[in-house]
Order: sequence, then C-alpha cells, then structure tokens
Amino acid sequence: MADLITQNGHAMSSGNFIALVKSTLTDGALNGCGITSSGANITVAAGRIVAGGALVTLENSTVTASAAGELILRIDTSGEATASLIARASATLTKQDLTVTGNVYELQLATFGFSSGAVSGLSTKIGTAKPKTAAANLPGIYVQQAQPSSPSTGDLWFW
Repeated sequence: MADLITQNGHAMSSGNFIALVKSTLTDGALNGCGITSSGANITVAAGRIVAGGALVTLENSTVTASAAGELILRIDTSGEATASLIARASATLTKQDLTVTGNVYELQLATFGFSSGAVSGLSTKIGTAKPKTAAANLPGIYVQQAQPSSPSTGDLWFW
C-alpha cells in the first residue's frame, strides 16, 4: 500500500514533516536566535531553529543559570510535543530519531562559565542551518531568511 502524503486536502503528519526537514537541513538557526547573557540570565533572541528535523520557533526567551554548564534546546514528543531551553551542567546530549521511535532530541546552543553569581565566558555553539549535500543538489529547495515575494508553484521554501 502507498499513501500520498502531499495530496491536496491532506495534512502532513509531524513525523513526515520532521523526516523531510531532517533529510534536507542540518541542525542550526534559520534566523535570529542570538545568545547573550546578563548576570545569571542567558537570553536567546526570537528566531527559528532546526533540531533533529523539528522546526522550533522561539520568542525572546531567558533562562537563569546557577552554575557553569551548557544551554540546550530540548525537544520532547513523548506527550504533547514541547521545546524547552535549559541551562544545566554539561552532560551527554540525547539525540533520538524523532521520525521513528525516539521522543527526545537535545541541541547544544551555548556553553558558559559561572562566577560570583554571573554567567561568564558565554560561547555560542549553534551555527546556521544549512542544506545537506543531497538537498543542495535538488532543484526547487530553498532556504532563506525571509518569505519570498513570489515562490514558484511546486518549490519548497523554508523561512
């Protein structure tokens, strides 16, 4: 049996969408998502991030650190799908395949020290999402910072 998932009137499941994004883009920021610190607070500016194929939209978000460690984006699809920013001690990242049986994917956004109640040495680790080699050679797949003024019918745009 075959199921056409892109037919008019059919909604694309989140699993199929994640599989499509994962096959075409690396983890990273699509736009925005600058990371700064002030005192014990770490702020991520509004933007969009690809993590494990999931597309996450962030509003200006601030987390408070209490010790040296890392800032991660944690996606959990085990119940109602959630995306969270977490400041924690450095640990092994969980990178389960969200298109199969995995429920958790973590992406390191930054590392930092902590001294005298304040974040120090903030180092951004997330880069820009880029087309994977195979996707870069496919016609009609484009990644850009803003919505195109006139996309062609049949082309796939990420913005």
